[in-house]
Amino acid sequence: MKAKLLFSILFIALCLFVYACKNADTNTTSDTNQNTTTDESQKAAVLAAVKVPVEKELTIPVELKADYFKAENNAAFVLATILKSDGSKMDFKGTPYDEQANIGGSFSDGVVCLLKNENGTWKVKAITVGATDVPDGCWHREFKVPRSLFPEGMTADDDCPVQVPFVFAHKSKITVNGGIGLNLEEFKEELIQALLRMDTIPDSIDPSFSEDTGAGMREKVRKTTTEAMEEAKKAKGK
Repeated sequence: MKAKLLFSILFIALCLFVYACKNADTNTTSDTNQNTTTDESQKAAVLAAVKVPVEKELTIPVELKADYFKAENNAAFVLATILKSDGSKMDFKGTPYDEQANIGGSFSDGVVCLLKNENGTWKVKAITVGATDVPDGCWHREFKVPRSLFPEGMTADDDCPVQVPFVFAHKSKITVNGGIGLNLEEFKEELIQALLRMDTIPDSIDPSFSEDTGAGMREKVRKTTTEAMEEAKKAKGK
C-alpha cells in the first residue's frame, strides 16, 4: 500500500505537469488515419461518454474540461478537470466525496479515462475519478491500444506485466484498480473482464476494505471475488 500511495503521488504530479504542458486541441488523432487533426465533434462525443460514469459516481450533474485528449485507431484517452454543471470550480459538496475532498483528504478534481469506439459508440474501458488510485501503466498492453495514445512518460515498457486487479471496498461500493464505485453485480462483471485481460489468472486476490465496511459486506466481496475468478478461469478454459 505504501508503494501504491507513492505511485499515486507521483502520478498526480505527472498529471499536473501534463495539464500544464499539453493543449487538448493539438493532441487529437483521427480514428481513420494517423494524421493529427482537430475534431471537436469527436472530442465532444468522447467527453459525453466519460461524463456518464462521472455523474453516476458523484451523484450530481457535472461538466468536463479536457486537459489532454487523443484518439487513435478507435481508442481515446482523456485527462479532464471536473467542473460544476455551470462550468465553475467543483467543490464536491453533495457528493460521496465531500468529506474526502474538503477535509484534508486525498482527492483531486480530475478524471482519467480510456475508451474504445465499438460499432460507432464510445465505450468506457477504464476510468479513475478524483485520482484516488493510479491508472495502470500497462493500459496500452492490457486493452490493446496504441502506446502513443498516452502522454509521454505515462506508460511503462511495451512488455510490462498486467498487474493483479486491486479490489477495494468502501461500505457498499467496490472498486477495481481504482475505478469508479460499483455494486456487487457490477463489480463481479468488471473483475471478470479485468481477469480475462490477463495472460495468467492469479491463484488468489485479497480484497482491501475501508474501516467502516461491515463484516457482512466484506464476506460478500470475498465471495464475489472468488466467484469471478472461477468464472474467468472457466472462460479461459483453465
